[in-house]
Amino acid sequence: MVAIIRSILALGTLVAAVTAASVAPRSSKITFTVYNKCKHEFAPIFSPALPGKSSWDVIPSGKSASFSFYSDTYRGKVFSPLRQANTTTGQGATQGEFDLATGDYDISVADGFNVGMYLQLLGRQYAGYCQAAICSSADCKDAYKNSSGLLSANRVGSRTTKPNHSCPVTFTTWNVQFC
Repeated sequence: MVAIIRSILALGTLVAAVTAASVAPRSSKITFTVYNKCKHEFAPIFSPALPGKSSWDVIPSGKSASFSFYSDTYRGKVFSPLRQANTTTGQGATQGEFDLATGDYDISVADGFNVGMYLQLLGRQYAGYCQAAICSSADCKDAYKNSSGLLSANRVGSRTTKPNHSCPVTFTTWNVQFC
């Protein structure tokens, strides 16, 4: 009887440990800092909204705002609503795309161009790795003119076309600049 109780307790401890490991939060926080270098104030739009932040306050020209959260799997886009970009879909806007699970990021003008953008996951930069994605016009070379595939549900690793940017997922500080 004692052996059965010890076995049940050991099994319960093992199940609790496995459950805790599978839902453990990210060990370091992710921080997005958005800089507004545009002439007009605006609230950036993240789609889907960042975990724990359904919307951003308006950022005055020349100012920045930051937000931190924990997530291993968030995948989304950010854009500015300036110049009549669609605030729901991002149509007409320059869009920054990112995937926290892979450390991949890029800029897309496939749905339009409204303002210049700089997007970077900060980390040790070297030849083609952790480099900033920069786009200051509709015909910039460092932006997708068609869908990148980065935000596709069925995308797997290298199926993202170039010019994709990448950094290790252990780097957690993102800079986004508009204009």
